[in-house]
Amino acid sequence: MNLQDQKERKMTLLRISMSPEMREIRSRVVQLVLNIGAIVTTPIYFINLFGAVRNGNAFEIIAYTLFYVVFLAAAFFRFISVEIRSMIVITLFMALGLMETFTNGMIGAGRPVMIGFIFLSVFLINRRTGMIAFAISIIALTLAGWGMTSGWLPQPALELGLGSRDGLQWVSDILLFIMVAGSAAAGLSIFLQDQTVSNIKQKNLATDLEIERNSLESNVNARTTELQKKTAQLEAAMLSARDIASIQDPSLLLQSAVELICKYFNFYHAGIFLIDDQKEYAVLKAATGEAGRAMLNRSHRLKIGSEGIVGYVVARGIPRVALNVGEDTAHFKNPLLPETRSEVALPLQIGGTVIGALDVQSKEENAFLSDDLKVMQSIADQLAVAIDKSQLVESLRKQIATLENNYSTFTKQSWRYHLKKRERHFAYRSDKVNTFTQFSQNPEAERAIQNNQMILSTYEENQEDLSSSKAALAVPIRLRDQVLGVINLRFEGQTISKEMIDLIETTSGRLAVALDNVRLLEDIRDRSERDRFVADITSKIRSSTEVEKILETTAQQLGQKLGVKEVHVQLKTSES
Repeated sequence: MNLQDQKERKMTLLRISMSPEMREIRSRVVQLVLNIGAIVTTPIYFINLFGAVRNGNAFEIIAYTLFYVVFLAAAFFRFISVEIRSMIVITLFMALGLMETFTNGMIGAGRPVMIGFIFLSVFLINRRTGMIAFAISIIALTLAGWGMTSGWLPQPALELGLGSRDGLQWVSDILLFIMVAGSAAAGLSIFLQDQTVSNIKQKNLATDLEIERNSLESNVNARTTELQKKTAQLEAAMLSARDIASIQDPSLLLQSAVELICKYFNFYHAGIFLIDDQKEYAVLKAATGEAGRAMLNRSHRLKIGSEGIVGYVVARGIPRVALNVGEDTAHFKNPLLPETRSEVALPLQIGGTVIGALDVQSKEENAFLSDDLKVMQSIADQLAVAIDKSQLVESLRKQIATLENNYSTFTKQSWRYHLKKRERHFAYRSDKVNTFTQFSQNPEAERAIQNNQMILSTYEENQEDLSSSKAALAVPIRLRDQVLGVINLRFEGQTISKEMIDLIETTSGRLAVALDNVRLLEDIRDRSERDRFVADITSKIRSSTEVEKILETTAQQLGQKLGVKEVHVQLKTSES
């Protein structure tokens, strides 16, 4: 152990010796010694005082009285510090021991008191003070022995033997005192030192345990906070993904997505960029807040590969995060978003093809950690799927609308051609007795055809009697949103039940299907007749082997089959 280690050890022992725990123990020991001393020294004081008065020894009277007063003051005045009271106890023990030693020699109580003086010095102060007390005791005994053996000090009056005048006896007694007092003081010193070291270890252990406990609590709190944050993020991701997936309209999907992301994650700004048809720019399609609306109004876009973090991400198909936008050279400093401190852009990909990017910005630096990026990327992936699905749905809707429009147009043209070609009467009117084919159309029927909707109205059976109004119903016969005709009913009552209206509408729908089926059947028959007609003519033409005969046969067959007035077939080029 070097000198520095020794100094540190001594300072540590000193700090422990002056610790509140040791001060409390020493205070209790001092108070106990003072209490016992106050009780025991009272009769001792009066006994010695009586003897000193009888012998006329003024010095002893003053010494005993001073000793007694100081002892009582130290015992009862507890406001005095522990250090001062300890010094008083040690000093009084030393004075008492010296007085007993120099007064009564070997037969007095000087040696036991000196031992107590040494013990208390070690225990109440420190080992160095104990060594000083031990040296004082040895010197006092040596001087007392030398003084009494040489006659310099008077021999005790109560001594029966010659011990105090025997020099060898004094030497033996002093050596015995050194052995007993030294052993006891050394043992007490070692005990206190070991106890001090043990206290140091216990205190260090307690400190380490406290540090470990605080560390564990801190770790638990940190883990708990982290788990709560992850749970909140996963819940937010789940909710946002659920809400995003429930939106089918592409125009609503993008704006709703950025609003939901900012709502659930409490971000400063969020925007969605999609690649234009020329694959040259990433065009902003949805954004949050007033800044987002302003950018959308001016058709904000970023050059792919060269402008902003979004341009970087769309060009490379990998996420990029700027934990401090002031230090990121790729960051696009948007004057509409002055509070941005960190930003992350994540690619929107479908089957490895980048279709755009999700841009998220925060007011805090270092706002996006690795776990945050994983959650945000999962949202971006789900958003890309939702965008692709909504675009596919929209495309299918347009295709279906086009097919329905084409089919509706085809149905309209087919029926127009069918009605024109047949030259038949397709109108019937029936009352309770007769059926008519010639009649004027009622106003409600015309309105139903023109408006393509059911008309519920009234009619006047007797123009002179206004109270004779009756109920009338006109239901269009619709097929693929095309009006084929109308069912017009006039009732004898003034009201029509809902059940009756539903029945007529159902009948109208089924009638439209039945009519279209019949039209298709007639068209098939006509086509079959035409095919048969063409096949018959072709067969007769092919039976001829001469050009003239073929032309003649063609003219004859067309005239016969078609029933036309005249058929002219001629071979002639533009130059002949």
